[in-house]
Amino acid sequence: MKITIDISQVVYGTGVSVYTRELVRALLKIAPENKYVLYAGVLRRKNELHEYIKNLNGKFELVTLPLPPRISDALWNYTKIIPLEVFTGHADVIHVSDWTEPFTRAPKVTTVHDLSPILYADVTHPRIKRVFNRKLALVKNNTDLIIVPSFSIEKDLIAYGISSDRLYVIPEAPNPELVHAPQLDIHKRFAIPEKYMLMVGTSGRKNIERGIDAFLSLHRKETKLVIVGEKNGKIAENPSIIYTGFVSTDELSNLYREAELFLYPSLYEGFGLPILEAYALGCPVVTSNTGSMQEVGGASVLVNPFDTTDIAKGIKKALLQKKALVAAGKQLVKNYSWEQTARQTLEVYKKAYGKV
Repeated sequence: MKITIDISQVVYGTGVSVYTRELVRALLKIAPENKYVLYAGVLRRKNELHEYIKNLNGKFELVTLPLPPRISDALWNYTKIIPLEVFTGHADVIHVSDWTEPFTRAPKVTTVHDLSPILYADVTHPRIKRVFNRKLALVKNNTDLIIVPSFSIEKDLIAYGISSDRLYVIPEAPNPELVHAPQLDIHKRFAIPEKYMLMVGTSGRKNIERGIDAFLSLHRKETKLVIVGEKNGKIAENPSIIYTGFVSTDELSNLYREAELFLYPSLYEGFGLPILEAYALGCPVVTSNTGSMQEVGGASVLVNPFDTTDIAKGIKKALLQKKALVAAGKQLVKNYSWEQTARQTLEVYKKAYGKV
């Protein structure tokens, strides 16, 4: 098959970036007999794209379109005038995700990572909401097959009106760059004491306020709560809370490794990848008993994310069962790999093309 894949997202440093980067890398490894065209709409960040390409092993063709995100949105999400093949050539299957839904005459596969811009519209930028709603309508009407990372997102898309026979649940895997990062002295780098608990992300759906309240209710004066991200202005200052701001992949890896536990009471996630990454790095996890967190939470202490008292109880339980949780997490994470993700994705390509 000749497979065209949108890799525009690899330069942004997000979970979608990791997904695109590692999926392509694994596809080139497990199915080198296919012809791959990797295309990206990039303007200012072309150097980052080429850095990624330099580290790929396999046969592929790169097509870059000098289009910033807003122009890509206008060209692909609004019009059906110019098919993508004008730029990338003929394809047997085209795979897109995250931002643009181009017009194409080839069978098309789209990955929908989550529906947070719709379900958590109050904490989403208005422009992102508009683009996402428009793109999701295009996915519903114009995409042949749809990949989602969890049964939770599959359920959301069925509720949106998309037929289940077009949906394929394909789990993701930990970021290998995170799992294999070099050791750093993060205690010195961020002025963190020996004992700390970790939270990652500060957006509204991460449920930071309840996580903080649960932690503070434990009155563990010798322990800090380290939150990766910028301080939310609505949250009062507290000497027990440390905000790191932006951290690198290497720094985040070491923050997981050294933490007493990872607290992740999120209200909504497409997959809950940080849970798997904490498992891989030997960090016990307390997470939500709902949605995709529950799906990958088999080695976690599961709590009601809306109940501060239950979150606090979960933290106490995880501290008492730390060794058992670490061992269970190390075992469970072995069930996830990017090669497995790529093999399942390749089967979806074949179905879209009509080969199976």
